[in-house]
Amino acid sequence: MKEKYPDTDGKLCMYCEQPMTFISAREKTRAQKRMKLPKKIQRVHINTNMSIDRLNPLRPYEKGNIVFCCAGCNKRKNAVTPADVLNIMKVYEEMERLTDRSI
Repeated sequence: MKEKYPDTDGKLCMYCEQPMTFISAREKTRAQKRMKLPKKIQRVHINTNMSIDRLNPLRPYEKGNIVFCCAGCNKRKNAVTPADVLNIMKVYEEMERLTDRSI
């Protein structure tokens, strides 16, 4: 992505091409720690965080089948829209071309 968008740090979702984040989901707030409240773990889903997706879910996580994307795009693939399918196909074809060149 850095080659495609040289003015960015290259950490963009391959599907929506938006910047990805690396935000840690906190398990306990500072207030909970101060008040010594019972630990209640709630996983927070952050849509902009980086995620790894398999283009073809029938194949393992392997070179040519993984895409770095935001968690929101990865989660939405269960309910894809026509626009999402077009973006997924664009990335799939790009990865196929890159894989063919590396052989």
